[in-house]
Formats: sequence, structure tokens, C-alpha cells
Amino acid sequence: MQVNILGRVFSTPAAITVIKDGVEIHSGQVGQGMPLDTDLHLLEFDWDNATDDAISAVSISVTTGVVTVGACLGQALCDMRQNILINGQAPEEPASDLGFTPAPNWAGWYFEISAGETITFNMRNHPLGTIM
Repeated sequence: MQVNILGRVFSTPAAITVIKDGVEIHSGQVGQGMPLDTDLHLLEFDWDNATDDAISAVSISVTTGVVTVGACLGQALCDMRQNILINGQAPEEPASDLGFTPAPNWAGWYFEISAGETITFNMRNHPLGTIM
């Protein structure tokens, strides 16, 4: 099954390194030819877990530029995120004057990651084909 990591490229060139379960699956530029600030698929890769319920550890490091990292798509959208850390720290909730707080799984949220920063999280291959 193909998996797409959604996001935006805010400065070019932008390059990321993606590690899944300790194995590098991508290292290089993302968003080539796409307008800045446009939603896009940052990266597409094969999901090869043996079972639908297997959980994989994913790490995305930005080597150049600034990107956002959002949901991952399989066959449908479902934000299931677990243990998200940015540079080893849990993401901060928005200020209370926004009138809401994020869902416990950060559903629908995109995280801005700059060169030298890393986001880590766990992904689960959902039976409907949706992960993260």
C-alpha cells in the first residue's frame, strides 16, 4: 500500500530524511516544482507491515528549508497519531484565547519543522488503509 505524508514546503530547497522502524526510506528534496504554501504530498512510500495493526516508529528530520508535517494518507483520511514529539518535546497546545484545544491525538494539525529539527511519532496501519 502506498502512504502519503501530507504537508507544505515553506522555503526551498527543502529536504527531509525519513526513517521508519530504524530504516531510512527517504533522504532528499521534497516539494520540487510545487508552489510554496500549497498543500501537497511531501513524500510517498510503500507501507510494508505484515499486519494491519502493526505500529511503526517514524522520524522525519528536516535537513534544509522549512516544511509542515501533517496527516498520513492510505486509502482514506484518519488522523491517528501517537506519541508525537518535536525535538524530543511534546507539542504545545495553542493559547486558550483560540477558544478550543486540540484533540488528544492532534487530529487535523500540521507541525512546522525547520532545518535541524525532527518530528517523531508512531503510525498504525488501520484496517481501512489509513494511518497515523
